[in-house]
Amino acid sequence: GGTRADGGNTTAANRLLGALNWLAEQKPGIYDGLDVPMQSALPPEVEATRWAD
Repeated sequence: GGTRADGGNTTAANRLLGALNWLAEQKPGIYDGLDVPMQSALPPEVEATRWAD
């Protein structure tokens, strides 16, 4: 189930979680969403098996 809004909210939340490690390594300041690289918060081996079924 779910709606399109659910998918959008999940995408936004995952993008924020993925940015935490990157942001912790940056100098203090204001960053735009385009500054943040797209990356998963999960380790690659977990990400690779996530949709295996």
